[in-house]
Amino acid sequence: MEAFIVAGVLASLLVAALIGAVCVRYTRIFFGILALALSQVLWSLAFKLFWVTGGTDGLRVPTPTLLGGIITDRLGASVDKTAFLAHRYYYYVLAVFVVSTAVMWVIVHSPFGKALQAIRDNEVRAEFVGVQVRRYRYVAFLVSGAFTGLAGALWVPLNGLTTPEVLYWPFSGRIVFMAVLGGFRTFWGPIVGGFVYNYLEVWAVGTTVYWQLVLGVILVGLVLAMPTGLVGTAGELLARWRRGARS
Repeated sequence: MEAFIVAGVLASLLVAALIGAVCVRYTRIFFGILALALSQVLWSLAFKLFWVTGGTDGLRVPTPTLLGGIITDRLGASVDKTAFLAHRYYYYVLAVFVVSTAVMWVIVHSPFGKALQAIRDNEVRAEFVGVQVRRYRYVAFLVSGAFTGLAGALWVPLNGLTTPEVLYWPFSGRIVFMAVLGGFRTFWGPIVGGFVYNYLEVWAVGTTVYWQLVLGVILVGLVLAMPTGLVGTAGELLARWRRGARS
C-alpha cells in the first residue's frame, strides 16, 4: 500500500506540474474553464490509450498489503486475511487522513499559506507587497495535485477497479461542491462538506430513483441559503449569539 501511495502522489505531481504550468497563467473563471478542458483531454486519452488504461474495462487493482505485510504476517492460518484487511483498511485510511489534515493545517497557517490567503483576498495588493503571485499559485497547484494523488491512491484499492470515469468532470465537480457546501473560506469547511455531501448522497440514493434530482435541489438550496457554507454560517450564528449575550 505504501508503494501505491508514493506512486500515486508522484504521478499526480507530474500531471499537476504539466497542467499547472498552463493553468496558473489565468485566474477566476478562465482558470476553471481551462483546468476543466484539460481534464477532459485526460479523460479522452484514458479511452483512446486502452492498451495502457484498459479503456472502458479499466484496470484491476490487487488487494495491497498494509505496512509491508507486517499486519497479515502476524495472523494465524485460520484468519481470513482478505476480510481482516478490509476491516483494518478503514483505520489505515483514517490514520492517513488525520496526518494529511495536520500537514494541511501547518501549510495553511504557515507564511506560504498566509500568502495564498492574501492572493485570494486581493491579488493586486499581494503583488504590490512583494508576493510572487504566479509562483505561489503554481506551488499551491502542486500541493493540490499531491493531496489528490494521495486520495486517489487510497480510493482505488477500496474498489479494486479504476476506470476512466474517475477523470470525467462530474467526479471532480463533486469535490468542488463539497468545498462550496462546507465553506471554502474556512479550514474545516471542505471536510464537513465532504461528510455532509456523502451522507446526503447515500440518503437520496436509498430514498428515490430520482436521487440526482432530489440531491441537486437540496444542495442548490443549501448553497443559496448559506453562501458562506455550513461552517461559515455556523460561525456567523455563533458570533451573533456571543454579541447578543454580551449586550
